[in-house]
Amino acid sequence: MLYILSTMDTDYEGELYIGGEKITGQKQDNLSDIRNLNIGFVFQFHYLLPEFSCLKNVMIPALKLGRLSPEQIEHEAYEKLEILGIKDQALKQASKLSGGQQQRVAIARALINRPKIIMGDEPTGNLDSKNSEIVFDIFRRLTSEFNQTIIAVTHDNDFAKASDRTIELADGKIINHDLQL
Repeated sequence: MLYILSTMDTDYEGELYIGGEKITGQKQDNLSDIRNLNIGFVFQFHYLLPEFSCLKNVMIPALKLGRLSPEQIEHEAYEKLEILGIKDQALKQASKLSGGQQQRVAIARALINRPKIIMGDEPTGNLDSKNSEIVFDIFRRLTSEFNQTIIAVTHDNDFAKASDRTIELADGKIINHDLQL
């Protein structure tokens, strides 16, 4: 489901809209542009480029998008790192950070293009309980303070139970949905 919602999987029935725009049937190049503009990704494994600094890792999607100057992108990247409490690590190589810090850099990278939606694929699956709680608290803060929409897939029951809404899937079908406000 996450791959359909993120426009990476186009083999589905029905129609997909993002921001009122029909996504279904668009060409791959257009889908790539739509993803870069509208969707930020946080994966179980952070997929940072280990030889680059945290700052450069955060900047890459915005540099690729090309909407802002490199100076503006750097400023935005520092802001995102500050929001996530790791601005002081900006110039450090990504490979030199702890797993929890790397995941926060990955979240900053997901935020850099100001997406409408953040999609998390097991965003706490590779973290210990303390760092999982930090990441969940960051997501909670992003939704409340920055009005950010977050869709996360998780097997972490604590993460799911603390979420505003859960939809449980089994074998590709919804078996339970819950609104927890």
